[in-house]
Amino acid sequence: MKKGKITFAQRSVILLTVMTMLIFVNLAIWLDILWSQKSMGQMAKIIMTIILFAIALGFALVLRKWIIRPYLDFAGLFKKFNNGQIYREFMDRAGFVFPGMEEVLNRYDKILVSQRNTRKTKRQSEFLALQNQINPHFLYNTLEAIRGDALSLGMESIANITEALATFFRYTITDTGSLVTIEDELDNVDNYFKIQKYRFGEKLDIIYEFVENDPDICMLLIPKLTLQPIIENAIFHGLERKSEGGEIRIGMELTERNVIIRIKDNGVGIDDQALAEINYGLEHTTMPSFSEENKNKKGGIALNNVCRRIKLLFGEDYGIHVYSLTGVGTEVSIILPVVKKESGYTYEGRIHYH
Repeated sequence: MKKGKITFAQRSVILLTVMTMLIFVNLAIWLDILWSQKSMGQMAKIIMTIILFAIALGFALVLRKWIIRPYLDFAGLFKKFNNGQIYREFMDRAGFVFPGMEEVLNRYDKILVSQRNTRKTKRQSEFLALQNQINPHFLYNTLEAIRGDALSLGMESIANITEALATFFRYTITDTGSLVTIEDELDNVDNYFKIQKYRFGEKLDIIYEFVENDPDICMLLIPKLTLQPIIENAIFHGLERKSEGGEIRIGMELTERNVIIRIKDNGVGIDDQALAEINYGLEHTTMPSFSEENKNKKGGIALNNVCRRIKLLFGEDYGIHVYSLTGVGTEVSIILPVVKKESGYTYEGRIHYH
């Protein structure tokens, strides 16, 4: 509806108001004529005046009760609906405006429910597709390391690394739902890091900085495969190119509504232009055009994948932001809502690798 255009309801109210005003004008004229009649007695004039006033007042009260007040109520109802304050109350009461309006609104409600279900199914399908995009580039190097160890008959190390690898892929492939505990994610990080330690030896360390202060944080739920892809990204892009040793630190902060997970590395860092492009991509990662444009680019795929899954699950207020200095290192900050696990959970503590 164009702004300023008078609606049918407004025209009806205006017309009835004008009619009421005309009735009162006619009442005044009739009263003037009545009291100018010399043939009528004083008492008769008073009685006729009372009757005329009663008729006019009754018409005004009916107009106010059945037309003016419902119009103002519905106007307020529509305003609240447009402001997003109410929905069900609007659907229940707006059906009384016109005959058949209730059927129209019920049909509209069914269409909205159908569209929400379609969007939800689409988002769930897209989430599962993203979750299943596992980047196994480290696997080939790991298998080659196992092969070399097998040639030298290091049977115990072969058994350990094979177990870690099997556990890692069992967690990755098994369908345990969209959300898992932080502890489950950290267990997966442990297994992944065992594999990387097999490759890098003492060159690589991981440090958990949060457990002594707030172990209950491990009871909260986060999207499956949130941490490991980011740690993989840190090793591949930040630490693998360093000649000396490198370390990864995982810290967590719990606020009233959010969980903030920080994954830091002391790798080679990211230059300002690349960093700006990465953060822009993370901010707009749910946009289809951006996803299509960047799906074949190298670098940042793991971050975009994780960030997009977070936004699909929790909304645009959550996601990932990257901070970095060239030659100093990189910090990936993950912002998630506080989602508690309903059933009981036992915290077992973390293993520190040095």
